[in-house]
Amino acid sequence: MHTPSFTVLKSNLSCRLSAITLLPCLFCFTLSLLGQVSVKDAKNAPAATDPAKTPAEKKEEGKPLKMETGTVTVDPQIVSADYKRNNLKHLKKMKSSFLNFEADSKFNTIMKNYVDASIKFQEKNYITSRRIFEQNYLDLNTEAQTFSKKYADTYNKLYADASFQLVDLKVNSDTDDNIYPVLEKQLVIANEFTTSAQVFTAKSNHIDALYEHKNALQSLFKIYYTINKHKNKSLKLAERVNKNLLLDEDYIPKEYLKEYDDSLGLVFATREKEREKEREQIKKGLTNKYGELNTNKELDKPNPEPKKDAKDSKEAKEVKDAKTTPAPSSEPAKK
Repeated sequence: MHTPSFTVLKSNLSCRLSAITLLPCLFCFTLSLLGQVSVKDAKNAPAATDPAKTPAEKKEEGKPLKMETGTVTVDPQIVSADYKRNNLKHLKKMKSSFLNFEADSKFNTIMKNYVDASIKFQEKNYITSRRIFEQNYLDLNTEAQTFSKKYADTYNKLYADASFQLVDLKVNSDTDDNIYPVLEKQLVIANEFTTSAQVFTAKSNHIDALYEHKNALQSLFKIYYTINKHKNKSLKLAERVNKNLLLDEDYIPKEYLKEYDDSLGLVFATREKEREKEREQIKKGLTNKYGELNTNKELDKPNPEPKKDAKDSKEAKEVKDAKTTPAPSSEPAKK
């Protein structure tokens, strides 16, 4: 019988030891492959749906949020709170634009979505709240883009016209030169606001662009007010009444009063009613003071005298008589 040599035995033992050493490695490798397959299957598996959720909420589940992808970690409660605060501010500032440009229904829809998001936030459902708030902001931004385009068109017309009126005033008027730097400064400010609006528009931030467009128009309206006020400064009171120049806003072009009110955050229809009441009150006050506006010639004077009633005339006569009558002497008259 052949007996294996010591070298052969040593070789066989070494092979068995190597095989035993490789077994754990093979086992770990197999587990790793199985784990990858399980993860892949889990990713491909359809997400579990909550029967209590609405179809809109189920649809939103698959949509990634802003800053939700990648390695950035965000707290949905903090993000929701920021949207809640900022969206409310934008709703307040943009309300006049929705109402002035006949977008009431869109405003009501956006308001309803804001309320729904606020309810989810109070229920501490911050993920859903954040999704609705973010969509709420996008809806506001979309509407602001529409309003901004209207403001840009209006600005181009007003800027060209205001520039023409300024040059015309310089050429054809004998006014004090001190007024020109003020008007030119307003043109510069208006242009700066418009440039800022264009920067925001390029970044798709249409809400802030809308605010800058409104500021630009306010600067142009200051030019119109100053020029028209200067042109009508020599009018007598009766002429101002006939021309309906009783309020500061009456010096703004009527065709742009809606944009003027909107740039100040006012609703045109409401403010127009208030203006009518204010004009009537002014006319009533002038009537009580000077008499009938259409027949009283005193209004044609630069400084008309107030109307005096019978009581005032009697009191004035008594005062006059008292002044012309000599005061009684404290000493008896000498004979």
